[in-house]
Amino acid sequence: MVKVLASTLLYILISFAECLHHNSYPLKDDRVPDYIEQLKAHKHPEKDPINYYTFTYLSNPKCNIEKYFEDPVLRLTLIVKSTVYDFEKRNAIRSTWGQEYRTGFPEVDIRTVFNLGYSKYKYIQDKVEVESDVFGDILQSDFQDAYFNNTFKTVMGIKWAMENCHSSNFFFFVDEDFFVSTKNLANFLLSQKDEYEKESVYMGYVHKNPKPYRNTKNKWFVSEEEYPFTTYPPFAAGGGVIFSKKGLQDIHYGISYTQHFRLDDVFIGLVAAKANIKPRHNPEIHSYRKVEPKENVEHFRDVIASHGFGDIDEMINVWNQCERAGFA
Repeated sequence: MVKVLASTLLYILISFAECLHHNSYPLKDDRVPDYIEQLKAHKHPEKDPINYYTFTYLSNPKCNIEKYFEDPVLRLTLIVKSTVYDFEKRNAIRSTWGQEYRTGFPEVDIRTVFNLGYSKYKYIQDKVEVESDVFGDILQSDFQDAYFNNTFKTVMGIKWAMENCHSSNFFFFVDEDFFVSTKNLANFLLSQKDEYEKESVYMGYVHKNPKPYRNTKNKWFVSEEEYPFTTYPPFAAGGGVIFSKKGLQDIHYGISYTQHFRLDDVFIGLVAAKANIKPRHNPEIHSYRKVEPKENVEHFRDVIASHGFGDIDEMINVWNQCERAGFA
């Protein structure tokens, strides 16, 4: 019994120490939530921000486009993190889970935009410009489209949403290699809308005790110089993250007080820790691939989103099966 109590106490002390470490990641200041509230109130904060992101939009779509329904109960904006050259994937998403007009959702208004960086190849940029003119759903800025620029991509999406999507209730940031049941996502948000609209919701597949990879051969290697602590704060995996409007607003202003970090989901976790926002785990947002669909998609009945659908034909096939079954 004594050993159990001692072990529990040690765990609590370590957890507390790590929380202090997370808050000491630049900048170290317990009053960040106060500065966020001052910025939200359009007041000059007591401490100036330490981090500024400026973006030159190469393509800046509208968020509040013509509405399909007179008075939707839910306005949902999907911000899809896409690679600049993945034209076919974007087209597949437009025809499946990214559809903006769904006759089965008379209470839901959906807006889908694709979040891109810049390509140094003119022929790619020319195609993107045409795509933007045709579909009006391309959000692109002037940083290079590269994996370790995903933090820029995520921050740009948040900034754009804050500037343009004033009537949206919720935002879903999602990667293009996901399967998404828009119906399950919308129904979940409708069921929680009254509660979540009042709160700073930051939700997804939460990693509760994540540790930096110190092996230099690992894709996500982070040196002790870059991040000196033994754990990250809890964070929602970046492939599928739900924000309420209040949550997005708090994260937006909290970014100004958090040093840039190149892993975008860890960065948002650091911002959330400084803003005193606890990430919420949603078991139906799968950071890893849901079990193989094969011929039976019944196990996707409650899934909101699942990673592992980079194959376009497979994603479309699963979507079609789920739609016929009534849960896509």
